[in-house]
Amino acid sequence: MPQIAVEIPVKRKLGRPRKDPADLLTERVDVFFSVSGRVKLHQDAKACGLSPAAYIRQLVDGYRPTAQADHGADPQLLLELNAIGNNVNQKLASLPPDHASKSAWRELKRDLQDALQIVALDGVSVSPKLLVQLNAAGTLLNRAVADMHAGSQRKHDWDSLRQTLHDLLTEAALSHVH
Repeated sequence: MPQIAVEIPVKRKLGRPRKDPADLLTERVDVFFSVSGRVKLHQDAKACGLSPAAYIRQLVDGYRPTAQADHGADPQLLLELNAIGNNVNQKLASLPPDHASKSAWRELKRDLQDALQIVALDGVSVSPKLLVQLNAAGTLLNRAVADMHAGSQRKHDWDSLRQTLHDLLTEAALSHVH
């Protein structure tokens, strides 16, 4: 019987790559501090934008974490834009290279990068209403990407979602100019 070669497409696994086993945090150390020492640890770690555990790990690794300059950036807005950016990256990675909407998703990614830079460097904040709208659109995008990864049959209007995010980012940029 003749053999027939069948090419099975390999599904690319998205997401974070596995850590090297040597880099896994498997060992626990309990340390006692005085009240003032604990307060200082938490203050120093927070000033560097780190958790107390991450701050201590950097010290042990020979790094001297430095305090971050506070530009007054809205932490909730930064969090929201980063979450949206993660989902946009996943959507972009799932599209074939010749897909018709790939350039529009790349443009949205650039808009997000610009918005993040403005927020982080200039300390911009937006109205609570716009933040809620960004959160709602980000939640819809997150749900759509999760359905996409799960192979769900649920339909999502990707173009409408992308346009909504683009409009919200444009509104945020215009509010920065005024």
